Amino acid sequence: MKSIPLLIIPFAIYNFFVFAGIDFIDVKFFDLSSTAALTGGGVLLLVGVLLLCIDIIKTALFARGSVTEQLLSIVLLLACSIQVVIWPEVRTQWYVLLLALQAADVVASLVVSLQANGKDVYVSR
Repeated sequence: MKSIPLLIIPFAIYNFFVFAGIDFIDVKFFDLSSTAALTGGGVLLLVGVLLLCIDIIKTALFARGSVTEQLLSIVLLLACSIQVVIWPEVRTQWYVLLLALQAADVVASLVVSLQANGKDVYVSR
């Protein structure tokens, strides 16, 4: 349970609503002070950002045992990227932003774990 990437939650919620035919992404939750409104996609993105922060903190605290989580994060990134190519239903701005969060999670977890483990990466010329 500890090694499951947390960003699978917003992807699962998004896929559930899209493939069930429920228009959750464009539903207004509440109006902002300007003419804009916070929609379901925005709420899902905010949840994703919160889970990304928690995931990075979790990686920093448990860096030695996070190889499985890093591999699962990479698999999730690849699976969601393939999903964009295969199904036109998920080709929305919100899904691409969630995909960018997942890519940031993969990069951040690799950087944090390399720093926490004290490994040095040298480039020879």
